[in-house]
Parts: sequence; C-alpha cells; structure tokens
Amino acid sequence: VWSYGVLVWELLTGQTPYKGIDTLAVAYGVAVNKLTLPIPSTCPDLWRELLEACWLCDPHSRPNFGEILTALGLIANSSFTRAPHDGFHDLQDDWRREIDQALLELRIKEKELRSREEDLNRAQLQQELHERMLHEREKELAAREIDLLHRELYFMIGEKPHATAATPTPNKRVGNFKRSRLKFLKKETVQNIGFPSHFRHTITVKQTTGPVPGAVSIPNSPAVTSLRAIALNGETENG
Repeated sequence: VWSYGVLVWELLTGQTPYKGIDTLAVAYGVAVNKLTLPIPSTCPDLWRELLEACWLCDPHSRPNFGEILTALGLIANSSFTRAPHDGFHDLQDDWRREIDQALLELRIKEKELRSREEDLNRAQLQQELHERMLHEREKELAAREIDLLHRELYFMIGEKPHATAATPTPNKRVGNFKRSRLKFLKKETVQNIGFPSHFRHTITVKQTTGPVPGAVSIPNSPAVTSLRAIALNGETENG
C-alpha cells in the first residue's frame, strides 16, 4: 500500500520520487517513518487524504485495495476530473516548484547530518587513537619501572658486605658424632632447638606516590605511583 501511494504521487505530480536524495538515506528514512514524499499545498483534498492514508506509520491502519478503489471512485466523480488539461498542467508546474523546494531542503538536511556523522566518526577515531597511545605509554612506563627496580635491587645487593665476603667455614666439632644416636632424641629435645632467629630484612620494595623526575605534571591529574627499592638500616629484626 505504501508503494502504491508512491506510484499515485508520481502519476499525480509527474515528478521523480526522492529525486537527488541518496538511496540508502531514503531506505532508512522510510523504515523509521521519518521520510515521506511532500504533498503539494494545493493538492485536492481527496488526493491528499488518499496519499496520507497510504503512508500511515501503522501498516494495519492503511487502507486495503478495496478501500483504495472506493476512494478513486470518489475522485473520478469529483470536479477535479472535469478541470481543463491546461489548468491541470499549470497546477503540476506549481507542484513541481514546490516539490523541488521541499526536496532541496531535505538534501540540505541530509548533507548536514552526513557532515555531523563524519565529524563524530573522526572525533571517535581520534579518541581511540589517543587511548591506544596512552595504553602503549603506560605499558612502556611499567616496563621501565620494573627494569629500574631490578637495577636498584642488583646495586643494593652488590653493596652488601656479605656479597664480597668469603663463605664462612664452620668450626670443627669436638668428638665423634654418630647418626644412630638421632633416633634416641626425644620430641621435646627436638622442639627445644627453636626457630631461626636474629635475621634481618636489609632490602624492601615499597610503593611510593609523588612526582616522577623528568615527567611533565598535568593539573588535576592523579598522583603517580611507582615501586622503589629501599635499603634498610639494619635495625629491623625478626625472631
């Protein structure tokens, strides 16, 4: 019924439907009920009512072809069919100018929408590129931070006295030690041996918050956290 209404409009006005408008834009506009052919302001009421009925948004509300035939019968018996041909052609010329103006406005709106869509796509692409660059930058900074932490730990461990000192040699025990005597040790005796004691943490890794040397500070930006290797003074003792 919708397509039949388009055919009636084309025969009545003598114009090409949606002339100069992109085919995809027409298909989308019709599908979402946002685009219909312009009906001339001087179009006879019976023709206008028929076209508007064929283009109702709800397809169930559109007339069936029996009702369309009834409407065409009323038009055939109206004064419109008794008008002189020259007068009808003059009327079509007026319709053509009015329809051309309406379609021109539609093309302008279509161009504006397409330009806005291109701007939005361009802005979205730039945002995605910026986010990708930030992500790569974060990965690079994280890798550099881990590398720096490794170097700090290596440097601190290398400075410790035990790093260069010779491995101590335990004193030789006096007397003979027999392994067979181990099975005679009582459980309480073994427990009295105790746990290791007097060991110290000499190096630790802490998360620090603050400006990064050499980095550009951005106003209102969150504080930068980083990992730092810290040498302790030897007073922290466990055991």
